[in-house]
Amino acid sequence: MTWGFLLADHLPHDLELPHVRLRCLNDEEYLKFRKSGVALQHPDIKDRPNSSGVAADFRIRSRWGIFAWVDALNEEDGYTQAATKYVPPVVALLSALTGDVVQVQLLRTVELDAAGMVTPVSPYTKSGFVRVLDGIEPLSPRTGAELRVLLAATRADQVGVTASDALAEGQAMEPLTGAVKANLEAVLLRYFFVIEGISKKVGFSPSGQGRFSKAEEDIVTEVRKNLLKVGTPTQHAKQMRQAVRKLDVVARKFLGEQIQHTGHVLGLDSATVSEALELMQLRNNRLGHAAKASISTDELQAWVARARPPASAFLLGYARSLVR
Repeated sequence: MTWGFLLADHLPHDLELPHVRLRCLNDEEYLKFRKSGVALQHPDIKDRPNSSGVAADFRIRSRWGIFAWVDALNEEDGYTQAATKYVPPVVALLSALTGDVVQVQLLRTVELDAAGMVTPVSPYTKSGFVRVLDGIEPLSPRTGAELRVLLAATRADQVGVTASDALAEGQAMEPLTGAVKANLEAVLLRYFFVIEGISKKVGFSPSGQGRFSKAEEDIVTEVRKNLLKVGTPTQHAKQMRQAVRKLDVVARKFLGEQIQHTGHVLGLDSATVSEALELMQLRNNRLGHAAKASISTDELQAWVARARPPASAFLLGYARSLVR
């Protein structure tokens, strides 16, 4: 079993899910969770407090715990399974259902024997979160029940798994970005990947699919004709690389239609779809090494807050479509 702290604005008193349990800690458990004195060293700060706008030491404070049960070969395998397979979809779907930023810090892996007795296996991890939450609202039983249903469907769907992983990663990275552009861009790309992956799975409207296929066909036909002409291997290789770039441009051009169609299929409101399309434009034109225009740190920080809601809405809509 791997356990740790859970932070969000809406949490259940005790909710058992497949492989995972969310529960309010009693006093003894809370003290046990805290006694490691966990602190996080920001990778861009090292021993320089307050650099990049983030203090070097983050402290965990939460009365809620998350517990993940896995069959593992050893403590490292158990921690890895919990952190990469079982916890992320819970974090992502809980966030999508409530609108909260949900963050988890896994602290320790323990071994349970047949009688349920605990044997410590791993040392406490040396990391934590910047957030301290008071006045946590109870999660409604209806939301808890829907979380259980959506979790099972999402875990069984590869696109759902990938999208929920990306959303959970983005939320885990948010408090660690500081004022570092590369970190902020990484968070935004995680949220964009949620929208992009789901939209590519849902696909085009029939008319959009026809136009996309025709555009790809024209590029492939052109490169075939060029390769049949006399030329050196170097010239042919250049033509193929150019064709690949053209196909990428076409895919990006038509992604907006996929996003619009996906929003319609999933029943998302027009404002959410518009934000998703603006995020796509930001990604295509202003993020990454091939950006056509620069973007300020302040803009990136504002976009991080804007990008999470549409990403969450696309994931929630897709997860609900899996159980209709």
